[in-house]
Amino acid sequence: MEGQVVAITGANSGIGKEMARALAGKGAKVVLVCRSLEKGEAAAEEIRRETGSRSVEPMHCDVSELASVVRFADHFRSRYGALHVLMNNAGVYLPQRRETSEGHEATFATNHLGVQLLTVLLLPLLRASAPSRVVTTSSAAHHAGRIDLEDLEMRRRYSGMRQYCNTKLMNLLFTRELSRRVIDEGICASAFHPGPVASGFAQDEPGLFGHLVRLSRPFLLTPQKGATAGIHLATSVEGGVAHGAYYQGRRAIPSSRRARDPELARRLWEATEAILRAEVGVQAAMR
Repeated sequence: MEGQVVAITGANSGIGKEMARALAGKGAKVVLVCRSLEKGEAAAEEIRRETGSRSVEPMHCDVSELASVVRFADHFRSRYGALHVLMNNAGVYLPQRRETSEGHEATFATNHLGVQLLTVLLLPLLRASAPSRVVTTSSAAHHAGRIDLEDLEMRRRYSGMRQYCNTKLMNLLFTRELSRRVIDEGICASAFHPGPVASGFAQDEPGLFGHLVRLSRPFLLTPQKGATAGIHLATSVEGGVAHGAYYQGRRAIPSSRRARDPELARRLWEATEAILRAEVGVQAAMR
């Protein structure tokens, strides 16, 4: 990966930081795309120190805020003339419904809406840098996900866990449709399940579920282990041809029937594109 440009969202902690560390160690120019620039700089300094790489840079972007995504994409394009790997890793789980400053449900905005916007805005660089890759962090939670195209933001009867599962399903449908659209342009889109990783996920969840999450923490995977699939998809020969695939570790695994529905994938992409068009005037310049 010597000299290749990699952008990783949610890279100041957890598996995002571990993926950044591994790719910087392989000689890539790594951009840590972080909501907190202060935390991003701390992570970048740690990675520089441990890998000896000087090509690790934090850049600010709150993926849940569309205006922030647009600003970041403009800044990134002006600073870098290439992008070989985009890793859509930022994600949240929120037990209570919350809206962003732009009025979008925050789990949907972070885990899906901002992901599609960021990817579309960076597609020109990915095309120009082909062969290139888009790797998205999903979850086995997608098996419990359902897509209501009339209520993507769960305005009715919100459940934090259900919406998290829904957005993880959206990650796989997004990956499938993106792959269909860009496979002939030298861009490989894939996704992965990191496994049950010890992180801040649901640590503050009330009730029995939160209690079980906290009890299970000593038995969970380290972030280093959880990053294995993402690193594999970003760096290996196999990862470069894993079009639309879903991985755990170093092997492809089955996704749910819903995640493999091409019509649902198309309709979700178009519904998301309609929101983006109305909000920021963005359209995917792809068939």
